[in-house]
Amino acid sequence: VPAVLPDTDLGGLSRRVDEILRRAILDGAQLSLDRGLEIETRCFAEVWATRDRRIGLDNYLRTNLKQPAAFVHA
Repeated sequence: VPAVLPDTDLGGLSRRVDEILRRAILDGAQLSLDRGLEIETRCFAEVWATRDRRIGLDNYLRTNLKQPAAFVHA
Protein backbone atom coordinates (compact mmCIF):
# COMPACT_ATOMS: atom_id res chain seq x y z
CA VAL A 1 0.00 0.00 0.00
CA PRO A 2 1.55 3.36 -0.96
CA ALA A 3 2.06 6.01 1.72
CA VAL A 4 0.19 8.56 -0.41
CA LEU A 5 -1.87 8.50 -3.57
CA PRO A 6 -0.74 10.46 -6.62
CA ASP A 7 -2.11 13.96 -7.06
CA THR A 8 -5.03 14.16 -9.45
CA ASP A 9 -6.51 17.11 -11.30
CA LEU A 10 -9.93 17.30 -9.70
CA GLY A 11 -11.19 19.99 -12.03
CA GLY A 12 -14.30 21.34 -10.38
CA LEU A 13 -14.74 18.48 -7.91
CA SER A 14 -14.65 18.80 -4.13
CA ARG A 15 -11.21 18.76 -2.56
CA ARG A 16 -12.80 17.95 0.81
CA VAL A 17 -14.53 14.85 -0.52
CA ASP A 18 -11.33 13.80 -2.32
CA GLU A 19 -9.43 14.10 0.97
CA ILE A 20 -11.91 11.79 2.69
CA LEU A 21 -11.86 9.27 -0.17
CA ARG A 22 -8.06 9.16 -0.16
CA ARG A 23 -8.10 8.42 3.57
CA ALA A 24 -10.66 5.65 3.07
CA ILE A 25 -8.52 4.04 0.36
CA LEU A 26 -5.19 4.29 2.16
CA ASP A 27 -6.45 3.34 5.63
CA GLY A 28 -8.82 0.64 4.39
CA ALA A 29 -6.25 -1.07 2.17
CA GLN A 30 -4.08 -1.82 5.19
CA LEU A 31 -6.80 -3.69 7.07
CA SER A 32 -8.89 -6.82 6.77
CA LEU A 33 -11.99 -6.62 4.58
CA ASP A 34 -14.31 -6.27 7.58
CA ARG A 35 -12.23 -3.47 9.12
CA GLY A 36 -11.83 -1.83 5.72
CA LEU A 37 -15.59 -1.79 5.27
CA GLU A 38 -15.94 -0.15 8.68
CA ILE A 39 -13.54 2.60 7.56
CA GLU A 40 -15.50 3.00 4.33
CA THR A 41 -18.76 3.33 6.26
CA ARG A 42 -17.31 5.99 8.55
CA CYS A 43 -15.87 7.91 5.62
CA PHE A 44 -19.19 7.75 3.74
CA ALA A 45 -20.90 9.26 6.80
CA GLU A 46 -18.22 11.96 6.89
CA VAL A 47 -18.78 12.78 3.19
CA TRP A 48 -22.53 12.81 3.76
CA ALA A 49 -22.08 15.48 6.46
CA THR A 50 -20.06 17.85 4.24
CA ARG A 51 -21.40 21.06 2.78
CA ASP A 52 -20.00 19.97 -0.59
CA ARG A 53 -22.24 16.88 -0.62
CA ARG A 54 -25.27 19.13 -0.21
CA ILE A 55 -24.01 21.52 -2.87
CA GLY A 56 -23.31 18.68 -5.30
CA LEU A 57 -26.66 16.99 -4.76
CA ASP A 58 -28.53 20.28 -5.11
CA ASN A 59 -26.60 21.05 -8.30
CA TYR A 60 -27.46 17.62 -9.71
CA LEU A 61 -31.17 18.03 -8.97
CA ARG A 62 -31.29 21.59 -10.37
CA THR A 63 -29.12 21.24 -13.49
CA ASN A 64 -28.75 17.50 -14.10
CA LEU A 65 -24.99 18.18 -14.12
CA LYS A 66 -25.23 20.64 -17.02
CA GLN A 67 -23.47 23.25 -14.88
CA PRO A 68 -20.53 22.68 -12.54
CA ALA A 69 -21.23 22.81 -8.83
CA ALA A 70 -19.71 25.67 -6.82
CA PHE A 71 -18.02 23.58 -4.14
CA VAL A 72 -16.66 25.34 -1.05
CA HIS A 73 -14.38 22.41 -0.12
CA ALA A 74 -15.90 22.08 3.33
